[in-house]
Formats: sequence, C-alpha cells, structure tokens
Amino acid sequence: MGQNCYDTRYFEKYAMLTLRCCYDPRWDSFVCGQGVESPDLQSRKLDIGVEVTRAITEQEGLAHRIVTDYFSRGMDEEAIEDEVRRRYPRFSGEVRILDGVAVLTSLDGLFRFKVHLSELAEAVEVKTRKLNQIYRLFGLNCLYIFTFTEKMGRRDIAAALAAAQPALAPWPRRYDRYFINCVTRLYVAEPDGEIEEIPLSPRFLSFIGEEALLP
Repeated sequence: MGQNCYDTRYFEKYAMLTLRCCYDPRWDSFVCGQGVESPDLQSRKLDIGVEVTRAITEQEGLAHRIVTDYFSRGMDEEAIEDEVRRRYPRFSGEVRILDGVAVLTSLDGLFRFKVHLSELAEAVEVKTRKLNQIYRLFGLNCLYIFTFTEKMGRRDIAAALAAAQPALAPWPRRYDRYFINCVTRLYVAEPDGEIEEIPLSPRFLSFIGEEALLP
C-alpha cells in the first residue's frame, strides 16, 4: 500500500471537485495547494474564495492525525499503540489494525451527534474570526465544512448556524455562503436562512474520492 493521502490537500481537492461537479460547473478555475492559503481555494477569475475546514472534536482531530502519521507504515498494533500514547497522551481512543491502520474513538450515539452540531457551530465562529483578521477577501467569500456525518438535515444545520451567531457578534464581516458536507449530501446555506440540499450519489462519491487522491 502507498502512503496515506487523506490530509489537508485531499480535503481541499475534494471540496473543489464537489463544488465544480455538483454545485456550479462554472466554478472551474480554483487553485489550491502549495502557495495558496487563507482561504484554501481561490479564483481571481471568478472573484471567489473558499475556506475549507473540518468540524471535528479534538479527539477526532487526533485520530485523523494518527491515521496520517501511521497508515501503511508496516508497524504492528502494539507498536502503534505505544507510539500513539507517547506522542499523543491526550488521545483517548483505541487503535486497531483493519486493512492497514484504523483509529476508532469512543464517541457514538446521541452524544456524538450533539458533538457534531457543536463542532459545526464552533468551526463557523473560528473561521469567521479569521475571515475578519487574516484571510484575503473576495467578491464572494465562502466556507466549506466537512461534518463526517450523514445524520444532519436542514433543521440541524440551521440550528447549528443559529447557535454560532452570538459568537459572531464582534465580527462585522461574515461568510456569504456556507457549504456543509454531510457525506452523502452537500447543503448550501445562504445568509437569508435558505438551505439547499444536493444529493451525492455513491457512484459520484467513489469517483470524487479517487480524483481527490491524485497528485
């Protein structure tokens, strides 16, 4: 097996492909990767900037980092466990070998769903602060958020965005559009409260996952 590629670059490309293929085919001139940041996707031609982020807990963030660090390195489960405990003492999940390496956290059920909603609201607040402080501004400034759950619906997203509003009060500049990736659906939330749902078919998800891994 090759080296794990599910890193920041992967998610930026994944977001870029879903926007171009599922949302608007005219959004085809974005650049991302080395030399492009703050926001992650930029198009001078379209005058659009898209910041890409992941709404995950600290534990889930550590899990992603551990997968990136240890996937397919040929280490056995015990060696990985020892290394993880040494390098990431705050990680409270479990490490198991499943066709390579998988990291499983202990969060599940209703608690996990509430965590997803909380982390979505927090991601909006954090990125709005950065939009006002350090990000390059475009005619249209968007935020693309991966939630890693299929369970969110329009009402849940509306509630999470509403929950973020008090924390946004100090910041005069807001995002013009939110793209919320819920695995099999992409939600597009407008400032006026309108939320569009775009289904992502299994065939498309397979295609886009493979494309996002390409150099």
